[in-house]
Amino acid sequence: MRALAVADALLSPLGLASRLRRRKPLPDAPRILVLEFWHIGDAVMADPMLRALRARFPRAEISVLCKASARVLLEPSGIVDRFIEIDVPWTAFEGKYEWRRYTDRGFRAVIRALRREHFDVTLDSRMDIRSNVLAWIIGARRRVGFDVPGGRGLLTDRVADPGDRSHKVEDWLAMLEPLGGATGPAHPPVLEAYDSVQARVDAHLRKLGLTSRTTLVAMHPSARQVVRRWSLERFAEVAAAIAATPDTRVLVFVDPDGYGETLKTTGA
Repeated sequence: MRALAVADALLSPLGLASRLRRRKPLPDAPRILVLEFWHIGDAVMADPMLRALRARFPRAEISVLCKASARVLLEPSGIVDRFIEIDVPWTAFEGKYEWRRYTDRGFRAVIRALRREHFDVTLDSRMDIRSNVLAWIIGARRRVGFDVPGGRGLLTDRVADPGDRSHKVEDWLAMLEPLGGATGPAHPPVLEAYDSVQARVDAHLRKLGLTSRTTLVAMHPSARQVVRRWSLERFAEVAAAIAATPDTRVLVFVDPDGYGETLKTTGA
């Protein structure tokens, strides 16, 4: 915390000029960049905010700086105008502090291209000094983030610290507060599928004998990193409770290494 306080003191003057410029009203069709370059679950949690953002600014050009997986998840909904793919070094599970990853030509080229875009707003709910520095380098006129130690002086619009118990969906929706807030109640995360994918899914469900009257709950108990796996015993308990509900089935996605295979004994 002391190190972050020192960083804030050193970085705060860099954001002073843009904090003064933010008073100018946003255009009717602002160019907005959402920073969500983390992992699959993080992209899903950003969906309600993206829907609320589109409702608030129907004419805006909304871009998302993300991994390739986020495009697959979010593109079919049609909410986002453009996905800019990037592999940000500090989201890696291993080797995140290797200097060569930060000086990679591809990484630097994306950042230079973003600077030339002259975005009106960047939104980032991560509470990470590296994200705040990145938003400042991109150079948007308004940069929205949480008022927590770690580069907050580089932000033009600081949202109050939500504390440790806020949900990530709520964190993302809070980013709209400086822009007028959401226009209605929050929408739960919804993932839509490409038409070609949906056709294959429908055919597979028919093969399993599932009808439109069946409530289907899907589980993917695995994770690429073992430390992120919830125990199979807990998944089994949840699956058994769901399977006991009338007209409800559980579909389990078994990992290629076999993780999750034992859940078949729960009635899934």
